[in-house]
Amino acid sequence: MKIKIFIGVIVCVTLIIVAVVAILNAPSREERTERHFVRDYELLLTVAQFLTDSSYEHVSIWSDDMENGEMVVFGRTGRTIIRDVAVTEALNELRRRGYGVITKRDNSNTITFQRWSTRLEGWGMAFSIDGNEPSYRSIVMLTPLSKPDWYFYVTR
Repeated sequence: MKIKIFIGVIVCVTLIIVAVVAILNAPSREERTERHFVRDYELLLTVAQFLTDSSYEHVSIWSDDMENGEMVVFGRTGRTIIRDVAVTEALNELRRRGYGVITKRDNSNTITFQRWSTRLEGWGMAFSIDGNEPSYRSIVMLTPLSKPDWYFYVTR
């Protein structure tokens, strides 16, 4: 009986040590975002170029709308259908890969691709439309990603 208890304790301690080491070695949000950015770059670029060329100044595309290729254009009534097939396919794939909201902000040079969020903050990739650092007021942290004009961002 004592041997079984001793083995059980050893197994539990080993599992705790493995869990602590895994947590301490887990990639940071920035590192995870960079990995997703590299994987999704062509899709992100397709959508960013479309929104940059769009005459609309404030656009939101929610994950539920991505499948239908719809975007909410503020200052207008209703939704606008995106007719570009490549953009619609890119949006659909980004939705499948876990992107929640894509926005182009008025009075800002920023297109954001929200990848994760909590009740208090959101984070993902931000694209600078004009080559300057993104200027959206809710951004509290920016770190350059591996391509020019792209950043890891955190909003609150």
